[in-house]
Amino acid sequence: MVLGLLGEKESSTFIQMWDLVLNYMKVFPQSWEHIDYSQVVFPKLWALLSSGAYGSVEQTYPFMLPFLSLIPKNTKIYSVSLFIL
Repeated sequence: MVLGLLGEKESSTFIQMWDLVLNYMKVFPQSWEHIDYSQVVFPKLWALLSSGAYGSVEQTYPFMLPFLSLIPKNTKIYSVSLFIL
């Protein structure tokens, strides 16, 4: 699964990873209906962010706003429980 790539730790591939993830989310926005994002996407995203993007902040944080903007509004990311993590 493409969204599972957020678990990648090799910083030399981050730009390609983010390009792939963002393009996938643009082309297949309905993919969020078919995955358990609370188990597949958000734990990997949280690990990436809490680790300081494994030393590649400059390559990761510019992609965060586009990533968040592509998450469908009906996704439970907008619930309070995610932000308590």
